[in-house]
Amino acid sequence: MIKRQVYRVDSVELTPIKTKPPQINISAYGTASTPGWTQPSLVPFIYIQAPPDGIYDFSLVALPPLGGVTTQELTPLPEPASLTEFTPPGFRGARIHALQNKIEGLLGSGSVVSRLLEEDAATNLAQHLGGLSDYVKGLSVAAKRKKALSAAIQAAVEASKETETPSDELSRRLQALAVAVEEANQETASEGQDCRHACHQTYLREVARCRDVSCVTRVTGQYVACLVRCPK
Repeated sequence: MIKRQVYRVDSVELTPIKTKPPQINISAYGTASTPGWTQPSLVPFIYIQAPPDGIYDFSLVALPPLGGVTTQELTPLPEPASLTEFTPPGFRGARIHALQNKIEGLLGSGSVVSRLLEEDAATNLAQHLGGLSDYVKGLSVAAKRKKALSAAIQAAVEASKETETPSDELSRRLQALAVAVEEANQETASEGQDCRHACHQTYLREVARCRDVSCVTRVTGQYVACLVRCPK
């Protein structure tokens, strides 16, 4: 028998699990339109790209009663629907959908999962900046400019490790760094110059929109990968 979306979702709970990478358990409590619904579960929506607000959608489903139509009586599901997953970068919460409504469960900024995500993001950001450092070393520019860029990258790495560094400040630092890298790129006349300029423009636009370290990390990784893919 195929599971169907239930009548109503009543509440959502997000419970952090201290793993590496961090996980979160999502539990949703709901109500069916008749007695007899069993085995509730959460079905995640399929995304081509991560949701920009960091809130992931799930459908609350269950097995309807055997034998077809029963008495129309709102009945709580026998147990919560529960799902434990690795928490993707930028995760801020879950939105649970039922036939009649939808409810969001959000992570608090000081929650354990939020903190673990920020720590993981900072580690990954440092790795992406390491990749940018390797890229800069391969540029055909003056040694003095390379040295200045390397120092700016190292300063950004140190800033990413400071948990007190606000994401908007980190974003501004990285925008300034990207501008310096673009200036160096303009000195290296090659067939990949237009490609690198496009990477630069996209990065400045996307990183300016970020509101947390996870977002900054994601778009910085995309930026470095874009630069590396460009023709030499």
